[in-house]
Amino acid sequence: MVLRQVPPGSWISRKHAMKPGITSGRIVDKMDEILSVNINTGTMKSTSHWKQQGTSSREANSEIIRTWKGMATVLIILLVSLCPSGVGAATGLMIDFKLLTPVESEIVSNAQAGFETILTNHFPEKEQRYLSSDFLEKVLIGTNISIHPRGVRIKGAIFTNKLDLSNLRISHEVWLDWCVFQEDVDVHNSRFERRLTFDDSSFEKSFDGGGMNVGEQLQMTEAQFKGAVDLAGAKACELSLRSSEFLSDVYLDEVQVKGDFLAFRSEFGGKTSFEKMSIGGRLDIVNSVFKGVTTFDDSDVSQSILVLGATFLQDVSFAWVRTGGQMDFGSRSLDVPTNTWHGAEGPEWASQYTARTLTNAALPFATNFLFSPSRATNVWIIKEPVSGMFYRSTDFQDEPQRILHVASFAGDLDLSGVDVRGNLILSMAVFSGTNHTLWFNNAKIGGDVNINEIWIGGAFFGEGVRVDGAWLARWSDFTYSGSQPQFLSIDVRRHLDFYGSRFGGGAAFESLKIDGRVDFSECEIAGTNEFLISDSTIGATLFGRRLVCSAPFKAIALKIGGAVTLSDATFSNPTNFTDVNSCRVGGDFFWTKTTNACPTSFGAIEIGGEMDLTGAEFTSQQNVKNSSNELLWGMTLYDIKASQIGLANLSIATNCTFQITSLKYDSIFGAARNDKDGWEALLALYERSDFSSEDYVELERYYRKSGNESVADTVFIDREDRERRDDRGLKKLAGMSFRYLIGYGKHPANLWIVIAIFIAFGTVVFWNKKKMEQQDTEESPRIYNAFWYSFDLFLPVVKLSAADFWKPKQDYWFQRHYMRVHTLLGWCLIPLAVAAVAGLIK
Repeated sequence: MVLRQVPPGSWISRKHAMKPGITSGRIVDKMDEILSVNINTGTMKSTSHWKQQGTSSREANSEIIRTWKGMATVLIILLVSLCPSGVGAATGLMIDFKLLTPVESEIVSNAQAGFETILTNHFPEKEQRYLSSDFLEKVLIGTNISIHPRGVRIKGAIFTNKLDLSNLRISHEVWLDWCVFQEDVDVHNSRFERRLTFDDSSFEKSFDGGGMNVGEQLQMTEAQFKGAVDLAGAKACELSLRSSEFLSDVYLDEVQVKGDFLAFRSEFGGKTSFEKMSIGGRLDIVNSVFKGVTTFDDSDVSQSILVLGATFLQDVSFAWVRTGGQMDFGSRSLDVPTNTWHGAEGPEWASQYTARTLTNAALPFATNFLFSPSRATNVWIIKEPVSGMFYRSTDFQDEPQRILHVASFAGDLDLSGVDVRGNLILSMAVFSGTNHTLWFNNAKIGGDVNINEIWIGGAFFGEGVRVDGAWLARWSDFTYSGSQPQFLSIDVRRHLDFYGSRFGGGAAFESLKIDGRVDFSECEIAGTNEFLISDSTIGATLFGRRLVCSAPFKAIALKIGGAVTLSDATFSNPTNFTDVNSCRVGGDFFWTKTTNACPTSFGAIEIGGEMDLTGAEFTSQQNVKNSSNELLWGMTLYDIKASQIGLANLSIATNCTFQITSLKYDSIFGAARNDKDGWEALLALYERSDFSSEDYVELERYYRKSGNESVADTVFIDREDRERRDDRGLKKLAGMSFRYLIGYGKHPANLWIVIAIFIAFGTVVFWNKKKMEQQDTEESPRIYNAFWYSFDLFLPVVKLSAADFWKPKQDYWFQRHYMRVHTLLGWCLIPLAVAAVAGLIK
């Protein structure tokens, strides 16, 4: 009889223990009986004892040998008494070939020969393919058969009782494909040193593989699991669940896979937990459907995470996931010709349709992935709609590069704390559930963030994100109007691009650090929430060309290394407020050809280049109040410092109240982009704005500095006019006199003209000598000259004797009265003219 080695723990700790009736007490009694006989007969005496008795060494050795033979007999009896068959302890895991069924005989023969056993080929009847778990266990760890290195490969078996392979160590490959397991399967804490596969198998009840260790691949491809699946803590070289269906909960927490974890094209019907996994290769869940809450939190993936075309009908979380490659939830379409889209004109439509489809019906597996592969088909164009779905086309199976992959989310997606060494790609992904959220807080991305053309029906929160590449969100749709998408404390090493995106509830971009440009060109911003960009640093240009905004737009406390370009933009809602305040711009500031139908304020802006308002149109009235219940100006421009200010074709509606003050500049231009008409445009604005003396002083200073004294004098006179506009009575009369007689000291020649006119008028009044007479009739007659008489009468202090010698006759009252007036005018105007010439009046 040969005793085979029994695997540790297989016959004592499991079901091959002692049979009823064979107790440990009886075994001990048997040993005592044998030992006592030997002792009583003197067979267990030492060699020295025999020498003391005079026995020879040879006789003593013979006696000792007989004693050890007796001990061996005792051990054999002990082992036999523990075995059910009376043969030995290992007999319970040995196959009795005489009792094998035809199915079992074929399996054993093929396992020894290294062949695969396909039961459906020779045993078509279902009942013929029934196998017991005990038989499988004997095949796997039995001691009287020799398994070929190819291992045990069984296809098409039906196991009617519980399969319990827990805590076993199996050294060869095990393939249990196309099998049906009608009861629970328990392989927890087992060690399979080679491959273990359950491909295309069906599990009617639970599968417990917690803590199992598979030295090579663990495969469960295209399998169906109706009960819960527990693989928590399992280890494998590669784990494949591709194209499988899980109808209940799945637990893969703390799974450790040295290579790839493949679960693409699978369906998960219950709660799915993939937390704290460690994947040495890639995680691939492309085109899978997750119907329950799904979590991948705190997992570590050495390569990429692929989620292309996956669908999540409830919340999903990738919080604090680390990956050495990229995390890819979607891809952009390639250049597909427009006429090949059935009833559509581009990828934007595809994204929106996917969202509508997802919200209109409870989708079956693989029907909601527009233009993405399902289990059996590749999709490229749409055929016809049925119940909100689309049939699929297989016309272009040989052109996979044109397939557009779209991930769909009906609940929240939590990407908080993800650490991605490559790119994070969410392009074309769809978030259809209203009031659901995309969380992106504290993420760290080593490459680009690509959320181009995504459709978000709920809120978005991204705070504390660091991106070593660019943030791309072109043509995306943030439709939720209940709250602002939040982009807070984001650090992007390249550019932030939202070109063509739509914000249904405003947005908040606060405390950004963007090394490159920020682009909001052709964006559409709606809702009553603010579109706020504040307390941020932008290394290059801030773009907003053709921006359409009906929400309150605010750009506050920005430091911009390049230019600000908001050309051809539209701010359309007259009840909202546009505010650009406390900004530093290294380049130019372009607000050209914009339509501003809402109160607009530019304040405390320092611009390294020019501020160009060419063609801007402001139409708002003073009918909006701020948070302090104060009425807002239709347009405000204050505390601006720029190298040049452009006002060409600036249009401010007549009913728009505005204020322009505290502008500082090196040059100013109008329609011709030169100084020729810039001052006229600015003076026209000052004329309509609230008066500020310093603005006129700044404009006058600029033109005097540039050598244009005439324009500077004009600005000075306009300032004096504005200051005296509210004067009344004599003060107003005096002001008017200064204005028109000497131009507030800037045009003293005007007064000399007035003086000449009065002298000439006096000459006319006193022209007729017959109306004049000598004041002293006793003096001898003199020659009379009307001009010198008028001049002498008008000139104060200095006398030319003509006014002292002649006077109007008593009968001519007009001449006599005008003589006094003429004299008074001279006393007033001549000193004023002298003072103006001397520069005493300015």
